[in-house]
This record gives sequence, structure tokens and C-alpha cells, in this order.
Amino acid sequence: MEQNSTERSAFFGQIDPYSILRDIIRNLWVILLVAIAAGMLMNVYARMNHQTSYSAETMFAVKSRSSTTSRTNLTAASSMASSFENILNSSLLKKKVCEDLNMKTFDAKASAQVISRTNLIKIRVTADSPYKAFRFISSTMRVIDELVPYVSDSMVLEVLQEPSVPRGADATFTGIPQALKGFLAAGVLMTLLFGVLSYFKNTVRSESELEEKVGGRILGVLRHQRARGSLIERIRGRSDSLLITDVNASFDYVEKMKKIASSLSNHMKRSDQKVILVTSVNAHEGTSTVSANIALALGQQGRRVLLIDGDLRSPALHKLFVPSKTKLQNTLNALLSGKCSVKEAIMKENGRNLFLLLNDRGNPHSTDIVASRRMNELIDAARPYFDCIVIDSPPFALMSDAEAFAEWADLMVLTVKYDYCTVDEINDAVETLGGCKAEFYGCVLNDVHTLLGDRSVGGYGAYGSYGKYGYGRYGKYGKYGKYGAYGRYGAYGHTHTSKTSSSETDEKKSLT
Repeated sequence: MEQNSTERSAFFGQIDPYSILRDIIRNLWVILLVAIAAGMLMNVYARMNHQTSYSAETMFAVKSRSSTTSRTNLTAASSMASSFENILNSSLLKKKVCEDLNMKTFDAKASAQVISRTNLIKIRVTADSPYKAFRFISSTMRVIDELVPYVSDSMVLEVLQEPSVPRGADATFTGIPQALKGFLAAGVLMTLLFGVLSYFKNTVRSESELEEKVGGRILGVLRHQRARGSLIERIRGRSDSLLITDVNASFDYVEKMKKIASSLSNHMKRSDQKVILVTSVNAHEGTSTVSANIALALGQQGRRVLLIDGDLRSPALHKLFVPSKTKLQNTLNALLSGKCSVKEAIMKENGRNLFLLLNDRGNPHSTDIVASRRMNELIDAARPYFDCIVIDSPPFALMSDAEAFAEWADLMVLTVKYDYCTVDEINDAVETLGGCKAEFYGCVLNDVHTLLGDRSVGGYGAYGSYGKYGYGRYGKYGKYGKYGAYGRYGAYGHTHTSKTSSSETDEKKSLT
């Protein structure tokens, strides 16, 4: 009993409602197409097998031979109708009609009905063609006098309504009910199919699955953060809502990033390491966001950090740190190509111990640049002047740039996106990382979704971002505005970088 209970608990524990629901929604177009096709097929099948029916009717009045009172006639009609139903469908009637029409089979259906509170009986004959229905009911009327004695000797039938050829079918066939049944049945079956496929999909959807299927050190689990900002910014991927410096970032997310950075910092101090390579298996796993937040968290610890956008083919860090309409003149690509100096290429985040080497345009020859001697010299030259160097690397599965960076790095972190890559792909990447010169430190499970969402309250306080009303008396981060005395990020306006001090300039000259 305990074993069965444990197995059931393990089974239900592996069910991820959000993942299953998301996969069903993603494949909703397939479900709809199959359901529509099934509905159409059912409609065609029903039309092919549908038999259109036509009915001809006649009306009789039942009268008693010995009495003319209406009550006697009503009683007679009621008792005769039930007997007539059996006679009309009996072999005797069918035989006589077939003899009368010189036919072999009685290919029709006959019924009798008493009109409520009258002595009238309606006889109805249904066949597959109007002419056949008319012939059968006409023949029935001719032989019916011979059948009355089988019901009652004291009753007579008087014809009140002569039959006529039916002008139309009994009912117009649309096939809509059959199509609807096919549509619903196929929709339910396809939904169940995608639900089962989602359950058995070999991806990572929780910390326990990452530990069980991949192994190694798990540095942290980062919940999905709801995208904020304008719709255009989200479409272009320029939303900065995931940075830990954003006041809208949840408390849980910020603390998890700080914990990851602290673990890396402590390990690097013990091992005398400086260069961290953050990579992933495939694109769009959140590597740029994770590397940017690690760099910010390390900078908040008082360490001088250099953040390098190593994804030269598809750079993304500039979307997090540079205003959308700003174009970078001096980039990492330009530096490695000898078009600018280190002093010109490195930018400093205002008020933070964070320095940036960014790109805003892709380079199709990124592999040759990363593997060049100049990249190695740049990293070696930067080591004495920074406490930490964080490199945002391209995915391992798409290009060899990450392996080249691994030769210059000291420590590697693998970003694993929730329910994205297969376990085989992740394990292949871990195996490859394990064979590199740099130490593979662990994994970060990123963008984890739950059906109920993240329950943690946004910001650091009970009422919002980092306090009851903000950081200062009148607003966020300062007395008169956001992030400073008179404006955003600085004394008089918006700048993501500032002019470096004389000592920093000397350091850059040394790098050059």
C-alpha cells in the first residue's frame, strides 16, 4: 500500500499543469484543424448514408355501426388506434399491399395516430420517394376495409382526407449535428493526445527534474518575470524589466540572483578565478539576462565587474543597458578589429561598479574573431584591472564560439530554460563543458512558470517597490525624481554611462 501510494504521489508530482496547458494552447491550431477536418468528414459520411424520407397522410373518421353518439365514436377511435398500429405493420397488410401493387417487398413504414379528443385517426406512410409513399398509402386505403373486421366488427371507417403526393421531404438534412459530434470528439481526442505528449516530453520543468536528469550543482531557480513596458518594446525585445535594478523586479527574483552571484563570488575567491562564462544550449534561454544580472549583483557587492557581450553574431546586452534610439560607435567588434581603443570601447554604468563591452550589430565572422589572439589578449589584459569578468556567450548547440570562449574563461555557468531543451541536448552540453579548460560550476534553471504564477510580492516591501512609498520622501530613489536629484540615472538627465575618472582612464590606457 505504501509503495502504491508513493508511486501515485510521484506520478502526480511529475504533472506540470502549466506546461501541459501551454503545449495544448501552442498546438491549438493543430487541434482546431483536425477537429474541423473530422467534422467535415462526419458531415460527408452522414450525407452519404442519409436516406431522405417522404410521407403521405390520410385521415379517417371512426364511427360505430349501432350508435351515433360522439362518446361512443371517441371510445371506438381510441381502442381502434392501438390495434391499427399493429395491423399496419403486420405481415398481413404488407402482403396485401404488395399483391395490390404487384411488388415483392413493402419498402415503407406505416403508422396510425388518434387525434386527441376526436374520433379521427391519421394514417401515415413513409417511404424513400414521394411517388412510392403515395402509392403505398393509396394501396393501404384500398385494402384497409378488409382489415377493419380484424379490429372490430361494429366499427366503420370514413375517409375524410384523400392522400396526395408529398411535395417535399419530411425534414431538410443539414448534417450539422453529425459534424458537431465529429468536431467535438476529434477536439477532445487531440487535446488528450497533446496533453499526454507534453507529460512524456523529456525536458526540464523543475529543480528536482534538473537534479535527477542532468545532475551537477544547481545554482538557483529563477521564476518567470512578467514582461513590462510598452508592447513595441516587448516585441523588439528591449524590455529591461528583468534586471535586478528594476524596481518592478520581484523580491524572490532579486534575492535568487544575489544568491547565485554570492556563490560564484565565494568560489572565485577561494579558487583565485575571475572570468565567468555564461552560456546555454540553444538561443532564447535568457543567457543575456542572467549574465547581466550576475554582473550587476557582483557589482553591488563592491567588486569591479566587466560585462562582455560575447555573442558577436546576435548581441543582446545593449538592449538591456543602452537606450533604444542610441547607436553605439565604439563596440567590441570595433575594438577587436582595431578600429578603436579600449578606452573608447569600455563604458561604465553610472553609479555602479559595472563596466560594459557591448555590440549592437551582428558579425557573421564571429567564430574567427572569438578564436583570434586579440580576444585572448583582451581578456588577459583586463584581468588585473577587474575583480570579475562576465562573458555573455552564444549557445553551445548553434556555433563553436562558446567553446572558444571556454578556453579563456575560468568558470562556466549553464542557463537552462524551463521546458525548452531536451534532456539529451542539455547533457550533451554539460559533457562538452566538462571537457573544456574552464571549470563547469553549475546550472541556473531560468524562466520557471507555474499555473498560479509567482506568489511573491513585487518589490521589497509590503506596498510595492523597496518600501512603502519608494526610496525617498517624495518618490523613487531621491527627493525630487527617479534615480537622482533632478532626473533619471544622473544629476541632470538619462545616461547609461558616464565619463570615467582619471584613474579609470589610466587603467584603460594600460589595457590599450
